[in-house]
Amino acid sequence: MTTPNWCPLLGHPASSVRRIGTMDAYVVDCPVCGRYSFSGSLGASLESISEDTRRAVSWYARERAEHGEPIPELTTINIDEIAKSMADLPVLEKANRLLRAYATRSTYPGSPIPLENMDQFASLVRARSKDEVKYLSNYLVEAKHVDRRTDGKLIVSVAGWQHLQREKDLRAASRRAFVAMWFDPSLDAAFEAGFRRALEDVNLEAIRIDRIHHNEKICDKIIAEIRDCGVVIADFSGHRQGVYFEAGFALGLGKPVIWCCRKSDLDDAHFDTRQYNHLVWSTPDELREKLRERLRATVLPHLRGAQATS
Repeated sequence: MTTPNWCPLLGHPASSVRRIGTMDAYVVDCPVCGRYSFSGSLGASLESISEDTRRAVSWYARERAEHGEPIPELTTINIDEIAKSMADLPVLEKANRLLRAYATRSTYPGSPIPLENMDQFASLVRARSKDEVKYLSNYLVEAKHVDRRTDGKLIVSVAGWQHLQREKDLRAASRRAFVAMWFDPSLDAAFEAGFRRALEDVNLEAIRIDRIHHNEKICDKIIAEIRDCGVVIADFSGHRQGVYFEAGFALGLGKPVIWCCRKSDLDDAHFDTRQYNHLVWSTPDELREKLRERLRATVLPHLRGAQATS
């Protein structure tokens, strides 16, 4: 295929598009979508892919670029799954993301916010148009988190900086992910290379109760840790009664719970929990990949402190 000078996802002018060696694949640097690679077969079929799908993938690529993650490799095989993982966000979360983006792009407190590239802000907050960004920006002005100067330029207000600091403090408290699992040596690799690595990938801290030093009764410590966490990862491999209790207690508190189980143990899952969508894994590497994507799709958009919302 002919190398384009525009971003294939949404048609924005690209900073650069280059072919990867002799491969039928290309790397795009787009000021809106960030940096990503795509296969030639995907490039040939993009016109037949819905605009909603391409927009969601643009959000995904922009967010990874914003956080300095490895560039995503887009293919005809994974593009639909990536799009599905990019859940829409609540309006207030979009507004908070926009405020954080404004602050990040402020040279110093009181400096005007560069608004030349509104499409980039749209990708950062998962907005569907520049009109949605303007709507959110007007909300920030009305909330007094952003001031509009007499020349029409915007600056983050003192109240806006205070709001961001409070959000940062709250995010620090909810970055802890409680991992409920069987503490059997056969699952040590799953914890280290699977659960812990997946949580680190999205800037969350894995909390496993048997690895915390404390002077309290173990049950009291478990309850306290679940109360303080932002999400509970419950793995039912081995079907320990404690894991069922911890998952149920978290649900009662309204905490998000991700249900996991080793494939060889799935048939023994208790009938009361089978209606939950278990993340089924066979190897630590598979567990890491699946858990990371499940977090991105279902928890991170609503969880303070995770990488996808920082």
